[in-house]
Amino acid sequence: MKLNRLIQFMMVLALALTSMSVIARDTNPHQRPFWGSFEGETTFPFTGACLDLTGVPFETLSQSEGKMTHMGRTGLHTSHCATPDGGAALNGQAVFTAANGDEVWTEYSAITVQGPPATLIIGQEVTMVIIGGTGRFEGATGGLEGMVYIEFLGFGEPSWPLSFVLAGWIVY
Repeated sequence: MKLNRLIQFMMVLALALTSMSVIARDTNPHQRPFWGSFEGETTFPFTGACLDLTGVPFETLSQSEGKMTHMGRTGLHTSHCATPDGGAALNGQAVFTAANGDEVWTEYSAITVQGPPATLIIGQEVTMVIIGGTGRFEGATGGLEGMVYIEFLGFGEPSWPLSFVLAGWIVY
């Protein structure tokens, strides 16, 4: 009788451990909070990549570092085409890169809500849609909303400081 109970217990334990290992392999498709903040700089190289979309001869690029939930220390690279009046960011693409190399990919748009000359800080509301990634984020989906703050240093300066504050959700 005791041997029979021991065998039943071992079978239940084995089933429980197997179930937990499946969950641990990121097959849990639930929405998870996804948020972070970043500091870096933005540049405006003349590439011609935006001429057809906005008529502007330069592209807006940024590099920043910070922390993101589920990723830890994270690099963020963005690129987009600005409208001629600077009022919107179009055709944006962003890549979040974790320290281990796993990436989350997004497409984004942004609108300027505050800019010069009243202040030297340009504020933009950004909306990001997660479209995939690599490593544990392969096939990821989700969305982020946030603010980008850019310090306007003048049109003669090659780069301007910026910061991001983002929050949303991710499924991976």
